[in-house]
Amino acid sequence: MYGIIPEFKQYLKGKDSSLRTIEAYLADLKKFIKWYQETAGELPETASVGPLDIAEFKRHLQNRGYKPAAVI
Repeated sequence: MYGIIPEFKQYLKGKDSSLRTIEAYLADLKKFIKWYQETAGELPETASVGPLDIAEFKRHLQNRGYKPAAVI
């Protein structure tokens, strides 16, 4: 899954995203990977991450004080 970080960065650059946007998206992706690893005990596989994983991660962020509008 960590291999996806450089690929995602290139994708965002190709879409002409701002540096600030790229940094924010990559930070969120790293938070998700860390959370998943701590929760599941293993690194996530891109193909196995589903809507339930995303919903649980969003709930985790909200429980940590993130505003609902910031957790899209």
